[in-house]
Amino acid sequence: MTPEKRVAVVLASLDPDVAAKVMSELDPHIMTKAAESIRNLGIVPGNLYKKALAESVQELKAYGDAVHGNDSLAVGLLSKVVGEQQAASMLELGQMAGNRFGALVSRKPEEIARMLAAESSSVIAVVLRFLPSQLASETLSHIKEEIRNKVVIQIATAELPPERVIDQIEQHLVARLPASVKRKQDDTERIDSLVSIMQRSSKEVADAMLDELGKQDPALADLVRDRMFVFEDIARLDDAAVRRIMQELENGVLSTALRKASDEVRDRFLSNMSRRAADGLQEEMEYAGKMPFSEVLAKQKQVVQVARSLAEQGEIKIGSSEEEYV
Repeated sequence: MTPEKRVAVVLASLDPDVAAKVMSELDPHIMTKAAESIRNLGIVPGNLYKKALAESVQELKAYGDAVHGNDSLAVGLLSKVVGEQQAASMLELGQMAGNRFGALVSRKPEEIARMLAAESSSVIAVVLRFLPSQLASETLSHIKEEIRNKVVIQIATAELPPERVIDQIEQHLVARLPASVKRKQDDTERIDSLVSIMQRSSKEVADAMLDELGKQDPALADLVRDRMFVFEDIARLDDAAVRRIMQELENGVLSTALRKASDEVRDRFLSNMSRRAADGLQEEMEYAGKMPFSEVLAKQKQVVQVARSLAEQGEIKIGSSEEEYV
């Protein structure tokens, strides 16, 4: 049993409050890895459970002959330590930039699909199960229908292969990536860590950090600002801010940007329109033809840039009531 799995067994066997206290003492990176191990733990037979306890914590009282770690328990434990929203973010980052296939996250769905075209449906299914759900969905849409159907069945019915096999698959795919892509992934992980810290800081502290970063590397500071406020965060803005943003948008921008938006963001815009305007926007979205996903992302970025510009001018606020960046 690997050390990660042994730790997951011990944490899963504890009372959630006790396990949360233990996790609160861990480094954030280790905390995320522990939660990921619990998520993938499944059912552990009693003999392995007892062995893990004996090797890890001799004085820990056993809670049964078997423990069951799952996604719900992983999210619950992290939520007790850092809150529900941060827990979901940490698990998503752990899935994106953690142990498995993190180097693929920076690639476009069509590029990943081309890379996987020469692989079997079982290998494709393994890779997609470790990618963020949105990226996996977009990638799957670029795979031939015949193969796609087999992949879907594999994902729904097949067990994951042994870890050594998953390691081999990842090493095989990463070896095919250009060196520049691997370096870009390292940069992404560092920026994600910085953004995570700043999002949990007060607005004053975050602004001071950005100002200092801007003196040393203006381009990097702009990149971090972009990551601090994203399109989905518009759902948290007040009605006046949403209406002000819409006043600055050109025709067609919003209908394109909302094509891949969550229901929450879409409702924020529609609820701040007249009935006639809302009906017109929905009709425009319904009858619009297909377009590249990159075009949708470009329009969403345009909306975000408008929001940031208005915030810098003092016309709207993009922070919460507690003055934390969102």
